Amino acid sequence: MSKKATMKSKEREAAIEKNMKVLGISREEAEELWAFDHDEVDNQEVAAIEQSISDVKAEKKARKGSPLDKVKLMKAKKKADRNKTEIINAVWTFIEGMAVEGLFIAPQEMTSGKMSFMDKDGGFYSLTITKHKTQPDGYRMPQVSDEAAAAKE
Repeated sequence: MSKKATMKSKEREAAIEKNMKVLGISREEAEELWAFDHDEVDNQEVAAIEQSISDVKAEKKARKGSPLDKVKLMKAKKKADRNKTEIINAVWTFIEGMAVEGLFIAPQEMTSGKMSFMDKDGGFYSLTITKHKTQPDGYRMPQVSDEAAAAKE
């Protein structure tokens, strides 16, 4: 026997003896436990589970390049909203005008629809423009008189 094999068998024997003492089991049970812990047991159930896992992984990998998967993972492009852009430009113009007058300092556009600025006293503010799909809570529709409606027509 080689030196490495002899060391491994000594380690195996020591582990078996330890398991027998600590767990209070027979030598045969301790040998089975050591074999199981060191993947030397031919367990058909474990092999079947590992095979099914590798089959599922291979199937997912094969499907990854299909056109349907590409469509499923695509994000919808946001449509440009002309009204929202005009509102943002109007608010931005107002904020810049207030900066010229000295009420706001260093206005900045953080993201599309979000602006931040500092007032003359050092307080920070942010303003976000959000388009809602439905009427927000608390919003009251203005009352339109019959005369105003007739004037529009």
